Amino acid sequence: MKNKKHKYLMPFALAAGLIAILILITGLYHKQTPTQDSQIATAYRTASDDLKQAILSEISQDAYNILKNNQCAVFLSYSNGNYLPTVRHAVGKNISNAWDDIDNQIEQAIQDSEFQVKYLKCDIVSETNETSFEQLREEIANNYSGRCHYGIAFDKKFDIALLEQECNHYRIFDKSTNNVLLSKTNAYLAAQTGQELESMPSNITTFKCESWLYEIESGEITKLSSQDANYGIRDFELNKNNLATIIATSGYYLRNNIDEYGKFVYAFWPQDRDSATNYSTVRHIDALLALEQYYELTSDSLTQDAIRRGIEFLFDYILKFDNASYVRCTDEDESPDEIRMGGAGLLLTVLSEYERLFGDNRYQDLLNSIANGIIKQTQPNGHTTHVLNLDLTTKRDYWTEYYDGEIIIGLCNAYNITGNQDYLDTAMRITEYCLNNNYATTGDHWFVNATNELTKILPNEVKYYHAGLLAVARQAETINQSTEDPTKLEQLMGAFEIYNRAIENHIAIPDEFDITLVLSQIQTQSESLLNNYMFPEKAMYSPCISDIIGAFYTEEYDGWKIRIDMIQHHLSGYYKLYCNYELIQKLCT
Repeated sequence: MKNKKHKYLMPFALAAGLIAILILITGLYHKQTPTQDSQIATAYRTASDDLKQAILSEISQDAYNILKNNQCAVFLSYSNGNYLPTVRHAVGKNISNAWDDIDNQIEQAIQDSEFQVKYLKCDIVSETNETSFEQLREEIANNYSGRCHYGIAFDKKFDIALLEQECNHYRIFDKSTNNVLLSKTNAYLAAQTGQELESMPSNITTFKCESWLYEIESGEITKLSSQDANYGIRDFELNKNNLATIIATSGYYLRNNIDEYGKFVYAFWPQDRDSATNYSTVRHIDALLALEQYYELTSDSLTQDAIRRGIEFLFDYILKFDNASYVRCTDEDESPDEIRMGGAGLLLTVLSEYERLFGDNRYQDLLNSIANGIIKQTQPNGHTTHVLNLDLTTKRDYWTEYYDGEIIIGLCNAYNITGNQDYLDTAMRITEYCLNNNYATTGDHWFVNATNELTKILPNEVKYYHAGLLAVARQAETINQSTEDPTKLEQLMGAFEIYNRAIENHIAIPDEFDITLVLSQIQTQSESLLNNYMFPEKAMYSPCISDIIGAFYTEEYDGWKIRIDMIQHHLSGYYKLYCNYELIQKLCT
């Protein structure tokens, strides 16, 4: 089924009592007049009929009669966009029979509410597998995030069954024990349907579905993917317009989640509506980089002020010693009483980009002072002390290879703004140290993009081209082993830009570097990362759908998490893909 149109909204376990309260709130239990009741029920029935007819125009009534007694199972999830969705399911002799049963349930549920259905999702069970509870536990154990890739029916009749999204998003799995929690399962069941399991059965049925989403306000009906790689989300062509949508919505999330003092909502767990109380200043700077890229694409008029507030929030974390300044770093896990030179490098890039984008040099004194601090901590051989105590004594001589790349990029950007040769010379010296000490063999995204920046400034220096290209080539066989790490796309896009510049400047490409493989990996990574994007069909299982549509998230042992640096890495990788879209298409044809 083809989409009627592509339209995306701007951003956009628990104890039994909490889940029950959240879902009961969904009903907005305010009694309405009979006329209003009738209007609400009629609006729902119209939407339901529209979705059913659209589906049945593509498949037959008995296309998925795969259950016992030649029956089918249908799930309908509905949400008004502000609260947890309500999910109902039924088994019937065909799709319409099961659907009508669910309609009756839903209409009864909304008769006493002012609930206006905004999203309606249909899941039809298309594949089942009878398995043991122990096998399910093994699958959970093999997933870092403790998630299951199937829905679960707790009996053969499908009397009690949960969609994959319900299982994962309400965290009925406990990663610490690789178990399904009976208490959380029953709390969720009680809130949704009033059902309860006496105990976890020894045998269960896992299932997958064919799914459709109806966004009622826009009139868009979307067939969701049933393929493993993007199961449960829409088929989304990564053309230039859609890339722009991804960048715009995720950037909007950042811009919309920075307060009047310039502080971001650092991390957010939408299932609990819970925000982190700790903070990382380094990741704060990461997020400002993403906001600058967002502005460059959208020219959003409110973004300059948001970036300015974010920069000035950091003033309380700047330590000045004569003509040199440093960034005091707080972190969610580490002691705040230290100076991290990687943060200084990132801040140089933010300040340089601010001046380039807005023609405003108000922060140039700070930029020069931060650059001087880096130079003072760089030895003649290019080694930079990574972490300092607040009195500038060494705390950690080496912390992470990321810092060197971040520092080189920052110095290159500062050189572009100021023309100060000391900044470029220091960047080159640090790069030489990295090359002499085999830092590049791991080819992290910051180092590859650092060599990319150097080739822009020094287009005839072959060693910088080769350093970045070989760093990626030597990881060629392992990059696609991880398809949920956004830094891989950043790394690959840095290598692509180096390659393209090498061709333009008639620089020989190392034999180890395979551009065909890199283009294939860019496609794989960019498509796989869509699983981390909050499409409506994912966000609707959150109690705050309108707040999170268009953001990027990670799915970890403690549930969905939207964190500012993860948005930055996704946005930056897609932004580079957007900027190079025509060149990539030309090479791929």
